[in-house]
Amino acid sequence: MKKNRVIKFINKLINSNIINDNVSKENYKLIKNVIEDVDFIRINHLKYIIKNSVPIIKKMYQVYINFQEEYFKKIGNTHVSYTTTRKELNYFPSFDENKGKEIKKLIEKINNKYHYQLTIKNIKINIFYYSDKEDTNLFLNLGKIIYLFISTFCINLEHYNNYNIRFLLIDFPRILDSKHQNDSDSFQELGEKGYFNNSSGVHISSKKELVVSRKSGLTGLLIHELIHLLGLDFCFNFENNNQVNINNWNIDWINNNNIKESDNNIVSFIESICNTNSSYFVAIYNAIFIFDNQKINEERKLIRIFKYLFYIEVMHCYINGVKLLNYFNFDSYDSFFNNTSNRIFYQNALVFEYIIMRMFLIENFYKLLLKKLLKYNFNELTDNNSNINIQNKLNQKLIQSIQKKSLKHIFDNISESINNINIRPILMEYFPLDLLY
Repeated sequence: MKKNRVIKFINKLINSNIINDNVSKENYKLIKNVIEDVDFIRINHLKYIIKNSVPIIKKMYQVYINFQEEYFKKIGNTHVSYTTTRKELNYFPSFDENKGKEIKKLIEKINNKYHYQLTIKNIKINIFYYSDKEDTNLFLNLGKIIYLFISTFCINLEHYNNYNIRFLLIDFPRILDSKHQNDSDSFQELGEKGYFNNSSGVHISSKKELVVSRKSGLTGLLIHELIHLLGLDFCFNFENNNQVNINNWNIDWINNNNIKESDNNIVSFIESICNTNSSYFVAIYNAIFIFDNQKINEERKLIRIFKYLFYIEVMHCYINGVKLLNYFNFDSYDSFFNNTSNRIFYQNALVFEYIIMRMFLIENFYKLLLKKLLKYNFNELTDNNSNINIQNKLNQKLIQSIQKKSLKHIFDNISESINNINIRPILMEYFPLDLLY
């Protein structure tokens, strides 16, 4: 892969009618600027990632094109109040009712709930869209994503019968208020206002509920929750329908880096795996969507599109990590990692796991995660013990990676580049591209 070809691919997407979302366009423009400005960043073992991804991409593409609109039926629609919407969405997205005035006003404008039902073989899944209008094309495409992932990766379909999947379709992008925080309370205030550092999705297995509560970054957020749902995060397993998330994994992270020693809320190792695998599967889905939408016939071009999209996902992971630590005034790798002289990092949501830990996982994605996904046939062969062992070993390798400074050169170059660019707004979507707008 060469720099000029990646830039050409990005230009082609930006200038096409494929991307209709301004947030995605701004993400791609920034990624392009960084690629142009820094030494070309190569992905470890990219050829093995591509080679070993071909079978699952082909399988998912076949499932995608086999979808029939008759699988997706409207049941009805009802009027909903703000109070009802918040309750039914399990109070996601999270924000302070008194401080999050902008996001609250958007939710208050939503007064329709559209109920559709998705049939997958012998099971029914209820999908509820809380929206100011009935966007049938968007509703259908979201239904197809659910169909695609459950049909491809579900081991026991009956487990998902009568699941409820809920979408709150408000356009409220994740943003930072500045490149660098104004004071120690700024990050918490972002979460209280619902801009960032808050939670927008959840999967509650015991209630058979899955919630996605932002239109911005919708594809990635849905795929993230579906990965939880299907155990593609080495947490859930179909052997006993159990979830595991290791304890005390955060001790070395907190002890060795500029993180507050208490009240830091760094608690969920599994989210780092889930968001990294989400980047991989978002690239696959977007490649399939583009390939099908543009009616491209040559299958090898599907793989090529995936290759470029995955590269862009990786770059976005690095850039987001730099943005987040820059916000806390950590402008170099060594100012935050293996350094305890300025313990100020904290979070209210799980952005450290989503963003910072994902940087290290995706830097060595083939060895750390893809090989394990292939070994366990993605989610088919996992059980409690294997998932616990995978999580523990991954954590040890990540800590070693930090000490070896494997990302130092990449982090520092991107940080220098970004600090020379006037970025407004400072977007913090977890995934760079959404094609469903």
